Amino acid sequence: MDDSASSNAALQATQEDVVPIKAKGAVASRILYVDDDEAMAFLVQRFLDRNGYRVTTCFSPDEALRVLRSDDSVFTLCITDYNMPGMSGLTLAREIKSLRPALSVAIASGYISDELRELAPQAGVSELIYKPNTVEELCRSIERLVERDAAGEANGRCQ
Repeated sequence: MDDSASSNAALQATQEDVVPIKAKGAVASRILYVDDDEAMAFLVQRFLDRNGYRVTTCFSPDEALRVLRSDDSVFTLCITDYNMPGMSGLTLAREIKSLRPALSVAIASGYISDELRELAPQAGVSELIYKPNTVEELCRSIERLVERDAAGEANGRCQ
């Protein structure tokens, strides 16, 4: 299935398809979500908003960097797609860490290679997330990362 077909299928998800994950203590959590796939970004934002997260969505790495430079808000976590036009998720992670060293960054990808596993920690990535087949699975991964970070368990290791 090509990207446009998967995006169209994702947009057809009805409200009944989206089951809340009941985020624990996530009301104050603010997430920066970066993905050039606007349909996926819209669904993830909508799902996380409904579960008490405050989400800022960017459709390009440059837009995300502009937000981080101009917005004094404290983000709990940045989730970025790996494969985007103009700048990879690894390069974006390096840039984010230079601007906000304490911000946890995770990369989401449909394919996590050994090379990505090796390079991610060097770029400051705290976790690699396999981009699953459903937005609910991705959001559950995000919830787990936010909870882990809130508990002080982030250790800079990519899993």
